[in-house]
Amino acid sequence: MLAEIAQRVDAALASETTKYFMTQADVTCQKLQALFRKQAVEGEQFSAELDTQMAAVCASARVAPIHSMELHEAENELGSAHQDRSMLEAFEAEERRVWRVAQRDMAANERFSLAAAFDLQLRRVDAEWSAHEEQMKCDYLAERAEIEGR
Repeated sequence: MLAEIAQRVDAALASETTKYFMTQADVTCQKLQALFRKQAVEGEQFSAELDTQMAAVCASARVAPIHSMELHEAENELGSAHQDRSMLEAFEAEERRVWRVAQRDMAANERFSLAAAFDLQLRRVDAEWSAHEEQMKCDYLAERAEIEGR
């Protein structure tokens, strides 16, 4: 009967832990997606601000304004844009690989963390129980000495 209760508690704990970490993974995923969207919007805003400032500089220098598309075309002609893009793509690929590894190993990492936490809890309970048992023993001996002393 005790084994059945322990199995039910273990199953319930495993279920709740799995639900919790799945929820946390979903929340983290949503936060990352929001961050990526924010970065894309900020990149577009930066590009627009850069175009505006470039137009102002060009106007003050009495030069025809240069648009970002023209800059991209010039970079492509020089070949530097391709090199930068490939470095960015390599970085993004590595970032995705690290993310996949973290997601793949998350369950094992969390099992380790839970096992360590449960081990620490058991040690603490054992220590507290030992202290409590020692205190009860001292109280018993004091009461016994008082009774026998009468």
